[in-house]
Amino acid sequence: MPDPPAGPGALVGNDDHLFDPMAHLVGQLTGRLTLSPLQVQRWVSLIETRAAWCRQRNMQYYLVVTPLKYVVYPDKAPPGFPVSADRPIQRLLAALPPELRSIVIYPADALREGRSEAETYFRTDMHWTDFGGYLVYLKICEAMRRDGALPNNLPKLALTRGTYRRVGDLGIRLTPERSEMAIRVRPAEEASLRHIYANFTYNVGQVEIFGGADPASLRGVIFRDSHGSFVLPFLAMHFRRLVAVAADNMFYDLLRSERPDVVITQVSEHALCEPDPQNTGDIRFPNDFPPVDFAAFSGLALPLVSNAAHQAGSSAIVDLDFTDRPEPVWTVGESTEMVLKCRIPYVACDLALTVSAFVHPPQLMAQRVELVVNGMSVGRFSLTGDVETIACRLPLECLFSGRTLRLELFHPDCASPRALGAGPEDREIGLELRRLTIHPAA
Repeated sequence: MPDPPAGPGALVGNDDHLFDPMAHLVGQLTGRLTLSPLQVQRWVSLIETRAAWCRQRNMQYYLVVTPLKYVVYPDKAPPGFPVSADRPIQRLLAALPPELRSIVIYPADALREGRSEAETYFRTDMHWTDFGGYLVYLKICEAMRRDGALPNNLPKLALTRGTYRRVGDLGIRLTPERSEMAIRVRPAEEASLRHIYANFTYNVGQVEIFGGADPASLRGVIFRDSHGSFVLPFLAMHFRRLVAVAADNMFYDLLRSERPDVVITQVSEHALCEPDPQNTGDIRFPNDFPPVDFAAFSGLALPLVSNAAHQAGSSAIVDLDFTDRPEPVWTVGESTEMVLKCRIPYVACDLALTVSAFVHPPQLMAQRVELVVNGMSVGRFSLTGDVETIACRLPLECLFSGRTLRLELFHPDCASPRALGAGPEDREIGLELRRLTIHPAA
């Protein structure tokens, strides 16, 4: 095998496509590392157990295996990386009986064929693109239609497309970093999809809950890795409730609680024969019966948060009246921080902050204000001195803590009244705080 042509941690192929040189990944690709007959049977037994458990409870089970980028883009890979027909996935597929083979989705052909229309894997990344995720979604829909679980899928006409610049997980390993112009593909009706909850762990243990607009549609649970992120926007459109968990094993206590119609596990091809760091010579195998339950794994108690929408006019999460103090409450300096201990619901929230800005025409005509919640900027305003209420939506992305809200106000135009000839106050003041309220969004 040749040495990496450039940079640590990434191989540079044709047309600037980057590939992962991870030893066990390349070993599986070339057939030097593959499953033993006993390991193949262990995988078959795992899939059979999952499918039977789900079938007994009227749940339909599917396993999606993400192909290696080398398999889908063999012509773009550096020389010396042949794709072996004796890879672990091929041994597994050959060993599956027909009733199990029908529930295992290995979309390599669809992703190769899809390249004629658009890139199906990023140039600077090991993951499939949004369009690749859409093609995988179509293969899942095809299997679900065959089993009577789904009447139709989103056609290409129901998608929106746009471009953006991306530095992939391989591009970031090079010096200088390599970026690309990628195509973002999303359902046109994505706005109707509710993001009920997300803990934004961005690793093993991440939990997201999606809610579709159709109350008669399916309930689902998907256990997935990072590739699954590119399938979720399409798949979630068909579910009135879809729980996505970043894990390679199934948590049966979660499934008993959710009672889904469809259960999906998605793993990367290289995970089928990944060496176990704890047991030399063995592979790391999914543990469907771990020593911890779902609550200990994720930090979320069962049953998971209800998908019932909060109604407008429901009780406030935060209601602070600053005018009941003996003296006016002013912000001092260029920034103000408030840490609020409160119970945060698993929905977007509406914030309203009533203030009076310190102004002194003509020297100081207005106060600029930026509001940041848990590190995310949610609004910028210009205030002219009257009593004003600034209002903004707090998206789920900034509500990652269930107990704490950290609010920061940045007001760079603060000034000393004495310096402007507006009074004896020496402090550099910006805003007089009057009232802060936060409610669940309708």
